Amino acid sequence: MAEVKNAFINSKMNQDLDGRLLPSGQYREGVNIQVSKSEGPDVGALENVRGNQLIASFRSLTNNDKVEVIGEYTDVSNNTIYVFLTDYTDPSKQSQKYKNDARNYIFSYNISTEDVIQLIGNTATNTSSWLNFSTTNPIYAINVLEDLLFWTDNRNQPRKLNISKATFTASLAPVAGLNVLQSNYYTTEDQISVAKLYPYECINLYRLNVGKGRSNSVYTGTVINILNSTLSGEIKVDSVVSSTSITSSPTVVSVADATGSPLITAVTISTSQTWGSATNGSELITFTPATADKTYSTSMLDVVSKYLPNGGLATANGTGTSATTITINEPIQEGQYNVGAILSSSSIGDSPAIVTIGALAAGVRSLVLDKPVTWSNDQIITFNANPNYNAAYPGDPDYLRFKFVRFSYRYKFDDGEYSPYAPFTQAAFIPQQDGYFLEGDEDDTFRSTVVDFMQNKVNQVILNIPLPSTNIVDDYKIQEIDIIYKESDGLAVTVLDTILRSQLPLNANFIDYDYQSRKPFKTLPESGLVRVYDKVPVKAFSQEISGNRVIYGNFQDKHTPPNQLNYNVGAFSKSDFSLGTTYPTTTTINPTTKTTSVAEYPVHTLKQNRNYQVGVVLSDRFGRSSTVILSSVNNGDVLDTSGFGSFGGATYFHPYKNYSDVSSEIEKISTWAGDALKVQFNTRIPSTVNQNDLPGYPGLYNGDITQNPNTDGTGGYNPLGWYSYKIVVKQFEQEYYNVYLPGILNGYPNGTVGTIPDPVNTTAFITLINDNINKVPRDLSEVGPEQKQYRSSVQLYGRVTPNGNGATTDFNEQFYPGTQSNTVNTIGEQDFVLGNDAATLIDYTDVYQTISNPYLGRITQTPNNAIGSASSATTPYNFFLGVYETNPTESRINIFWETSTTGLISDLNLAIDSSTTQIDGLYEFSYQGKESDNIGDYVTNPFALQITNTVLSPPVLSSGQTELVLTSVITRGGTTITGKFTLDYFPKDTILPSGFPDSNLDGTTLAYDSYALKTTTYFYYGPADQIAAGQMQYDFNFNTINYNNSEINVEGTLQNVNPVITNCTPLILTEALANTVVKTMTATNGMPAGAGAVNTSNLVFSKVAGSSVNFDVSSAGVITVNQDTFGVFDLSVQVADADGATDTCNLAPIFGEKPVNCGFGQGGFSNASGVDNTGSLSVYWTSDATNSVASTPLSFNTNPFADTDLDLSSTLPSVQEVKSKNVTNTAVTPNESGVFYNTSYNTLINSLCSVKAQSDGGITSGTGFIRVEVTLNQAGVETTASDSTFFGYPIELQYRNRTGVGYPNNWVTARDIEGNLCTFGGTNKNAYFYYGQTGPTGDAQLTGFIRNKSQSEDFYNYDDYIDTSGVPTPLPSTTLEGLVRMPSAQTRDGLTVKAVKNFAVGESQFYGQGNYFGDYRLIIRYPYAAVSPSGYTDYIVLGYNQWPATRWSSTGAGGAGGAGGTINASVKWGDFYYPDNLNTSGATEIPSSYEYFVSNTGFSNSNAALISSPFNTRVFAREWDMKYISQFYRDEALQVKWNDSGNITSSLPWYSYRPISSPTINAESGTQNAATGVSNVVNQYTDNIYRQWTAQFNSDGKKRLGSSTTIPATV
Repeated sequence: MAEVKNAFINSKMNQDLDGRLLPSGQYREGVNIQVSKSEGPDVGALENVRGNQLIASFRSLTNNDKVEVIGEYTDVSNNTIYVFLTDYTDPSKQSQKYKNDARNYIFSYNISTEDVIQLIGNTATNTSSWLNFSTTNPIYAINVLEDLLFWTDNRNQPRKLNISKATFTASLAPVAGLNVLQSNYYTTEDQISVAKLYPYECINLYRLNVGKGRSNSVYTGTVINILNSTLSGEIKVDSVVSSTSITSSPTVVSVADATGSPLITAVTISTSQTWGSATNGSELITFTPATADKTYSTSMLDVVSKYLPNGGLATANGTGTSATTITINEPIQEGQYNVGAILSSSSIGDSPAIVTIGALAAGVRSLVLDKPVTWSNDQIITFNANPNYNAAYPGDPDYLRFKFVRFSYRYKFDDGEYSPYAPFTQAAFIPQQDGYFLEGDEDDTFRSTVVDFMQNKVNQVILNIPLPSTNIVDDYKIQEIDIIYKESDGLAVTVLDTILRSQLPLNANFIDYDYQSRKPFKTLPESGLVRVYDKVPVKAFSQEISGNRVIYGNFQDKHTPPNQLNYNVGAFSKSDFSLGTTYPTTTTINPTTKTTSVAEYPVHTLKQNRNYQVGVVLSDRFGRSSTVILSSVNNGDVLDTSGFGSFGGATYFHPYKNYSDVSSEIEKISTWAGDALKVQFNTRIPSTVNQNDLPGYPGLYNGDITQNPNTDGTGGYNPLGWYSYKIVVKQFEQEYYNVYLPGILNGYPNGTVGTIPDPVNTTAFITLINDNINKVPRDLSEVGPEQKQYRSSVQLYGRVTPNGNGATTDFNEQFYPGTQSNTVNTIGEQDFVLGNDAATLIDYTDVYQTISNPYLGRITQTPNNAIGSASSATTPYNFFLGVYETNPTESRINIFWETSTTGLISDLNLAIDSSTTQIDGLYEFSYQGKESDNIGDYVTNPFALQITNTVLSPPVLSSGQTELVLTSVITRGGTTITGKFTLDYFPKDTILPSGFPDSNLDGTTLAYDSYALKTTTYFYYGPADQIAAGQMQYDFNFNTINYNNSEINVEGTLQNVNPVITNCTPLILTEALANTVVKTMTATNGMPAGAGAVNTSNLVFSKVAGSSVNFDVSSAGVITVNQDTFGVFDLSVQVADADGATDTCNLAPIFGEKPVNCGFGQGGFSNASGVDNTGSLSVYWTSDATNSVASTPLSFNTNPFADTDLDLSSTLPSVQEVKSKNVTNTAVTPNESGVFYNTSYNTLINSLCSVKAQSDGGITSGTGFIRVEVTLNQAGVETTASDSTFFGYPIELQYRNRTGVGYPNNWVTARDIEGNLCTFGGTNKNAYFYYGQTGPTGDAQLTGFIRNKSQSEDFYNYDDYIDTSGVPTPLPSTTLEGLVRMPSAQTRDGLTVKAVKNFAVGESQFYGQGNYFGDYRLIIRYPYAAVSPSGYTDYIVLGYNQWPATRWSSTGAGGAGGAGGTINASVKWGDFYYPDNLNTSGATEIPSSYEYFVSNTGFSNSNAALISSPFNTRVFAREWDMKYISQFYRDEALQVKWNDSGNITSSLPWYSYRPISSPTINAESGTQNAATGVSNVVNQYTDNIYRQWTAQFNSDGKKRLGSSTTIPATV
């Protein structure tokens, strides 16, 4: 059948063309398909695409409803999806804080098998917080390479896991009712990091000296008989026995003396054991010495030599049985026997000592021993036998003879990666004869000029390799350990051997590898040589796979190290062997404190006359290393607390020793073990630093996943912190020669012809033969063909000198040159140098090989440093070995060399803490300096010294002011500002003065010696470039005197202080034309005024967004209007300082009204201030306090009853005067008495002028307001519906013109700004029938005026209110009344009535009606009041028959401030257009316009307007008081005038108006408590916003002057 195939390579759907016209490679329509992209024959074929299906919920699989996916990867080739999840959101992405209870997961889902596996995550035995995932750091890159899953999140270091291993180890575990496959293969950061664990510890080359012996029979029991043991007399044992069959390690009970022949030592053990085999009872058994007797020695061994350098071999001459004298033939090793001390052979087992040695006679000698032994004839006897001799040694005995070899190791992990190399050991070298010249060696040396025995005797090395844990396979996935080998003169790094996983120990901290001089089996690539750390980044944003390589991008490649560390360096004799001291409060050894070099490297020493620079390299746990860090100690010596001597800085010169140095036992040649560099750390390696100084500083390693960081972000789990350290050394002086000489002749040789030019001790001669001719070269720059004598300039340092003169020279000795060298000035043949005449040749007996006319070197020396032995005229010169050392060559290669000194930083810090009394910080130091500080201000609270390892409760501190010294203060920008601070000292028990940042410390007593920083100048926070450069961040550096010169570095930042606009006052002008400057803003930047002009530096002004477009504000603060301006505007100006801190001023520009003069002021007065029902109040706004209390009569009687008149002083007080009059009523029995109060108040105290002056009082400009408010609380429940409680205050507001006729006694009733008299007449009423049956609630208790100033309550019916002349008092026009009516039948709560009068006085700024500038006074007399005029006679002021009732008091029966007050009154005054003291709504600013509803239409009379409804027209006015509204506008900015020309019913219609919202100033204070506008009083409205006024307005919304009125409501 025909077959049609189509390949849709174009991957294009085309529905535009007819199906018959589709091009090849396109298709008409497709659903759920994809085009194959394979490289096989089906490329372009259509394939089905699977849809989505819910497999499982990760929140169910983890039983964690907070987990979120932060990364996913689809491995198409393996049909597997990998998902990364966490339930933690780091609150700070920058600080990246660890959280110990976070739960993190990695899941895989295989599409084919549908297996869901938790590769890493919380399980029953493991927590997953160590993954340290966060939703703030998504997994940026995920790749699969073969079987390895790699990922990076730029939060942690790059990581990877082995998919197969994690999957293979997964097992089912119940999770919230589900069975989930979970893997526990990866449980720590060390196991998944791409960078692998770094073996920071060097191989140890020391071993425990143990006793060994072979059992002499097969046995089971508690006594082991040891044949020829090394126990007795050599090592004491008491603890552990071990062998191939004895495994339970019984303790040793006792060790008996060796007896019998051969010698047998009986060892009693604690438990019965079986040793040996059925056929062979000889088993090697090792005994561990007692703790007190443990000794250690180097593990670099010579196992080939049969005897020690001072030993030898001989044969027995004859036999002996239990004898103490043995005869031997001449020793096989000639000349060695005379120093022998110990015998050993197959039969002589207990190594007896030699007591005496007989003379050689007939080729034999006799030896007397200290104990009887048994031997046979011709038996070979070893003197000073080598205890390490191994007759079956399999290695090459000469392989290491001419090599300096170092050893290291590395780990191989389960995925085939290798760790970096561990630090290499020092050279495994011990010279033959242990470096000693034995008999005849010195002569051989000066004859050959070569030391023949300076070859390596080491042929076996026990490498003690430290392990990171006791289970390195499971803990770190280590599979193998490679033993690394490197020769000193070779570049290749090779592998000696590999310790396989099966050979790795369990439950051991070390593994011993026995190196037996075998050749390496493979060479590592050159890249491994420089692989001091894995070049895996610390963090990386990107990751990709290319060519089977993992590539990282946008990464942080290393940590930031400290700039310096505080340590000293010295060079002293090696310390005694010690495995270290214990950690504080434990018995565990701190390995940092161990001193093992004396055993590990017994003949190694530090070269003298050399400069050494010692540095420290820090590494993280994965080998990422720092640069070399040097010490901050630059000069001066520091006495070492261990008594070694003096230490210097990081660079240290180690001189030659002098004669006084070797007087001590430890420095003697016979006991000197060599020198070593010593590093004394003074302060800890810091766990935290200022990140501004050292961005990227990782802190210190912390592997405890249960620890969260501190609140400041420091501490807590930190796998990437600095973990280990190693000491590195740089030395420029390199190769040098030892010149081995046949004596050194001090002075000229005997027999020299002629006059001796130079005496003894000024010149010396040396004979140059063999290689010495090259070691001491001639200067051959200009040489003639016949030249026999040459110039030289070689510098030599004497090291060994012959002793004595001529024949008396019988030994040589060490020479100590100090710092002086000797110069070889001439080299030539003997006869030319000494002037030997060829005709009479002289043989110089003082010159070695004189007969050969050898080359001589003439040396210049000084008497105080003379070397050599002088010649003798009578006896031949004895030639003894002399040694010079040449000046070393200097290398210019700036390189530090690795040492074997390494350790953990945590151990080092603990050692520092426990071994030094170290000041490590300042207790409670906190720099709180501010830009606003004055000179002499304290910028810290008291702080003190903090001592390491001391509980600070309270701190243990040093004493003495000089203990702490401020050495420098340096900004982060590098500027030294030390002089800007001084350090004050406060001894313990000081009572602190005031002035510290924490004012609570004032007057407190110090519990410890303290210090505080104080300023010596002003501080400016700026300008901007200095802020950016770190000039506002300070490093304070202190030194202590008595605590190892401890350096303490702390930091602080100057605090910026917000700028302040200094002239933020309202912008009020009558008008402003375009391009007019209306104001120039001024401000300070936060510095004190005393700082001068700098306190206004770098300030920039600007207009706040949203402000009116009519204004421009320059950066200098100049405000200009850009068009003709009138009205109310919104303008806020902002000033910013150099750091961007701001202050804002809302100028609220008003162009039209002037403010009232400052002398008028603003204020308030209430009952507690003197308005009382038994007293009167007079308030004065006046420019003259001496004449304001005038005799001008008031409109009301001030003395209706005897002795109750207004008692006023003739002169006003500066603030207030209260006068009282005691009055007794004798008309009643018994007599009643009381007190009447009269208060005079001078508003001078309320002046807003910067300087308060009486002459500024009154009103001289602008418009003010005066407000009187009285309140009556119902005194009781009346008995009838007509009964009422009522009161009346006689009040008068008066004015006088300062330039008017009759001044100062020209007081008249004041007029307001509309020309109306300011009278207080009127009645405000609140009655029960206003509320129906619901009773009064809320503002319903404050209903409005029912009568105007011409009406009043009928007081005339009461005789008590009529004076003796029959004139009624008070007058209706001067009495402000209140009336409350609530009969008992209503059984409602008591009602309240409030009567309010506001008057605007001064300048009529809108109408221009006339200005009333001058003085004002308000007189408020005590009130009249009564309850129920129909029957009650309980009046507030009683006439002739009764006295004031207590319940009428403004403070109630409880007296001043008590409860139950009935009448309350208050006075307020201020600027009418800017009434700050009326702002009770909580608004931050006084409005510049006020909002009202006005009736929808106009009316022909006021009554019709007052009852109009509804109110829908929204208008605005400048005035808050409804009586004084002058103009309505349609907009809040008062730019568009309101008009209602379409609804006008007359030429000047009446409109009613009311406030819109509450609480506002116009609703709360501007209604004057007018009545509401509903005629049906039963449904009376109750809120202030319904209180109405009415007035006449023209077509432009302007009010007719004086037309405002309120409602004449029904009584």
